[in-house]
This record gives sequence, C-alpha cells and structure tokens, in this order.
Amino acid sequence: MKYRPLGRTGFRVSEIGYGAWGIGGNLWQGGSDDEALRALHRAIELGVNFIDTALVYGNGHSEKLVGKVIRDARHRMYVATKVPPKNRFWPARPGIGIQEVFPFEYIVNCTEESLRN
Repeated sequence: MKYRPLGRTGFRVSEIGYGAWGIGGNLWQGGSDDEALRALHRAIELGVNFIDTALVYGNGHSEKLVGKVIRDARHRMYVATKVPPKNRFWPARPGIGIQEVFPFEYIVNCTEESLRN
C-alpha cells in the first residue's frame, strides 16, 4: 500500500480508502453485516488506513460497523465521516441559508452521535 500526507495534517493515509456507503444497509442492498465486516478487515490487512463513512449511511449503521472493526486494528486508522444537511436536501437548494442547513448545535449533535457510533 502506498501512503501520502493528508493536506497539512501530518497524517499519512493510504492512497486507497474504504468507502463505507455500501455497508450502511438501507440504500445498498444485497450484502450482509458479516460480509461487510470481512471486507473491512481485509482492507485493513492490506494496508488501508483511511475509511470514509457518514452518519446518514444506514442512519449510523455504517459508522457502527466501522467502529467495530477499527477497535481491532493494529495500526492507526483515520475515519472521515460527514454531517448530513438538516433539511436532508442534496444538493443544497438556492436561497436556503447555511444557518438553516448546518446550524452549530445540529453539527455538534451529529458529531457526538457519530462518535458514539
């Protein structure tokens, strides 16, 4: 696996990351949690140390599966997650202010929920 710096953070992340949308379960059908966990473990065995997920992927299910796997990792892992817009509109609608879509308290609450997951 090749690694590169992530911006100016000093983190060295794998050039190949694991996109965890598909393991959320509600938007992508056909796989099981067991398959998802095996795939995550295998990716980490092969050197992947960067996982992309989101609170909205299965209403936190993807984050929970990622959390189970990274606890067992033998090297530092980096997990990026995303806060969904409060109004759930993708892409953003013209004329709707950022304070309505991503109010401070909402971002804090979503972040805390992601950390619990």
